[in-house]
Amino acid sequence: MSAHTKPSAVDVPGLRQIPAWLFRQQRAVWVIAALLLVADIGLIAVHCFAAVADLENPLLKINVDRGYAEALQAVKFLYLMVLVTLVAITYRSWSAGMWFPVFAYLLIDDLMMIHEIYGGVLVRVLGLQPAFGLRAQDFGEVLVTVIAVVVLSLPLLLGYLGSTAAIRWVYRGLVLLMLALGVFGVGVDLVHTMLAGMMKNFDWIGILEDGGEMVVVTFIAVYLIRVVVADGRAGLQTVDVSGGARRGITA
Repeated sequence: MSAHTKPSAVDVPGLRQIPAWLFRQQRAVWVIAALLLVADIGLIAVHCFAAVADLENPLLKINVDRGYAEALQAVKFLYLMVLVTLVAITYRSWSAGMWFPVFAYLLIDDLMMIHEIYGGVLVRVLGLQPAFGLRAQDFGEVLVTVIAVVVLSLPLLLGYLGSTAAIRWVYRGLVLLMLALGVFGVGVDLVHTMLAGMMKNFDWIGILEDGGEMVVVTFIAVYLIRVVVADGRAGLQTVDVSGGARRGITA
């Protein structure tokens, strides 16, 4: 290290600091988060009203393909693809771009029912049978999801190992949020299937499943927006260990 080089460390928030980092003095992030959450909660409320009032319009339901809720979810996945590209550009990090295929797959799966269609194919090819209160189709869909996770995780692992400490921090946050998405999209979905016979009057587990997915995707978008934006600067910065000066980091 030359005499003119100043040591630096990555200034990233700890676990307890994340809520303050996300929203404190971040009006733009607050506004976007509020707009997306209002849309999510509004569609969930419309779904509940439609179920109680026995309305016949299927587009009002959050669990219906090609409905209003699915359209909003598709738009949010497009947002995630744009945002992760902006993260890669902002921090000059190819490894951040490894998340682009993940969000692209989620968008395509949502629109084209990839795990449902190929789950049915696996049922026929492997001869899967129902068990534990689950349909054979459910096992096929889970298997397709597992295959997708394995395939998409390989470039993510390479990206993580080849990234800076700041981008690794972004990775860890995204992994936690994706796990939350998996809890609703896979875990609650399976519970919903097992208890479907009990949901005769009001399907609150289905609302928890689909509504939970919507809210988690909103928080992924908010998280990435905050990584990119901080009063016109990059959301994460380096700190001069010697003098405390801050500047945008690169990866």
